[in-house]
Amino acid sequence: MGTDADSVVAWTETIPNDESYKNLYIGSRTKIRALSLERAFMGTERDMLNGQIPAKDIYVNSINFNDWLDTSKTVSMNYMFFCDKYLKNITGMENWDVSNLIYSMYMFFYNQSLTELNSLKNWNIKNLIYAGWMFQCCTNLIYIDLSSWNSSKLDITGIFASCEKLNVIDMRNLTFNTITMDDYYTFFAVPVSATIIVKDETQREALKSKNAFPGTIKISQEI
Repeated sequence: MGTDADSVVAWTETIPNDESYKNLYIGSRTKIRALSLERAFMGTERDMLNGQIPAKDIYVNSINFNDWLDTSKTVSMNYMFFCDKYLKNITGMENWDVSNLIYSMYMFFYNQSLTELNSLKNWNIKNLIYAGWMFQCCTNLIYIDLSSWNSSKLDITGIFASCEKLNVIDMRNLTFNTITMDDYYTFFAVPVSATIIVKDETQREALKSKNAFPGTIKISQEI
């Protein structure tokens, strides 16, 4: 993690009755400005490869950022929580300034314990371009709120690939007629029972024309 400061305090607390899992807390006396958060909290890939939990590895169950992180200059969050298979809760991201963020590819890849992700709904992604595969293989994700995401230049190829339990996706401010997406992988394995919320009839028709989303497309006024 690239920062313009050199002191961060981090500690863990063991979850009662299960010493294999810990909650991670991070703090600082002053705001730490992160220039890059690539791979900052990346999990292990070994359990993904062999389907087993290595006996001596410790897995993070939740992360609380405690308002210590300044992301106003952060350019990349690629792979930030990559393969954190047992991560269930992430708090403290709700009011992050991501106005300079350009890359968020594979950010939550293989986060199989997340069921909801609402902490990104207030993000101003005006400079974000590369968001491909961002939530790929979040196989227990049911609801995601990206309602404030407003961009005409975003690449979301594969963003929800293999999110096989997704029920509601709120993307009501995204401009589907100008963004980049793959008509096969973007919503690959998303169930036909899923609903995506878009801004208006123009965006509904734009998404329909891509023949990518398998479920119901609703405009925000219908909710």
